[in-house]
Amino acid sequence: MLRKTYKVLSIAIVLSISVLTSFYIISRTSVKYYYSLNPYDYREIKYTRGSTIDDIAVENTSGLYFEGWYQDKELTKRWDFDNNKVYMSTSLYAKWDKAHTVKVYDQQNVRIVQVKNGTNLLDVQGISEPINYQCTTCIFIGWYDLPMEYKEVAKKIDLDFMVHEDLNLYAHFSGEY
Repeated sequence: MLRKTYKVLSIAIVLSISVLTSFYIISRTSVKYYYSLNPYDYREIKYTRGSTIDDIAVENTSGLYFEGWYQDKELTKRWDFDNNKVYMSTSLYAKWDKAHTVKVYDQQNVRIVQVKNGTNLLDVQGISEPINYQCTTCIFIGWYDLPMEYKEVAKKIDLDFMVHEDLNLYAHFSGEY
């Protein structure tokens, strides 16, 4: 009798584990994040069906600016990570736009910022004034297209314009160094 009870319990445990495993597998789905048009350039992540998914961070590459994730290859339907949910296997496609490099020369520092084509320079964080300049008697007078040693021929750059090419910004100061 004891042997029969163990056999019934063993079968019940195996069936329970099988049902739970099946439920877990059925309740999961995958999302493929395609970084380019190359069909092998993707990252696949499993999610629970009916859940929202993660917005995968993407680094901007030289000459390209990451625009976001889209539901279609034509890049017309943007994925809403706060509201869209996955119920079946899903593919998302990265949208890229042309980017430009803005090199910002403070005094001793150089910062390189990748900006999307057509971005207003005033909207680029940290561009309005130099960061950590060392001169206490100097006054920042503006950004120029050439370094201070060429101040006679350097042109002042108005930051209220759209960036459509790579750009160098040189901080100019009045006063002594």
